[in-house]
Amino acid sequence: MTEINEPLSSATQQPKLGRSKLQVLWRVEDQENILKWWKSFEHHRDWSAELRRCETPADVLLTKGFGALLQQLRGAWTRDSQLLSLAAAAGILAHIKVHQSGQGFAQVCGAVPKGAIGPLVSELRFAQLLKSRSVDEFFRRMIRTVGLLKNQADVLAVADGVLQWTHECLTQGEHPNPLKRIKIRWGIDYYNQTNSK
Repeated sequence: MTEINEPLSSATQQPKLGRSKLQVLWRVEDQENILKWWKSFEHHRDWSAELRRCETPADVLLTKGFGALLQQLRGAWTRDSQLLSLAAAAGILAHIKVHQSGQGFAQVCGAVPKGAIGPLVSELRFAQLLKSRSVDEFFRRMIRTVGLLKNQADVLAVADGVLQWTHECLTQGEHPNPLKRIKIRWGIDYYNQTNSK
């Protein structure tokens, strides 16, 4: 069910996205724990199935798979203020079947396949994703977007983006530097990718 194209081989190795691209999951230990949890779906298909049936991040909070993720991460991630963001990420990650390491989420969305007229995710659909007004709306649209990518994405890039988006949404805590805000970063990455072809 889950496939990894380029797994992390050691605690000291950085993923291709590196610290400069990951805004929230910058600790290697957190990255490895999320990947380890995601890989565990191979042995716990019931967890991923249950997570995929969730309609909202609140539904995710009550699943065995989410409980396993909390045990895997511990620490700051288990604070009440982080739970809904982490639940949104877990629910969306359950829809990824193939881990495509190394390319940002928005870059993949904006990629124009050989022989295609437009990007994998249309400009309209991507704009709707960025304009999501609530965590629940963002959750549903992210799941649809991952489906458009044939359920292939960088697990860490998706998790990082979801965690940052939900944090900004729930706390209205946008970064003072506009270029560090997730909607701006994703927009720039998407359009740079679509315009590069």
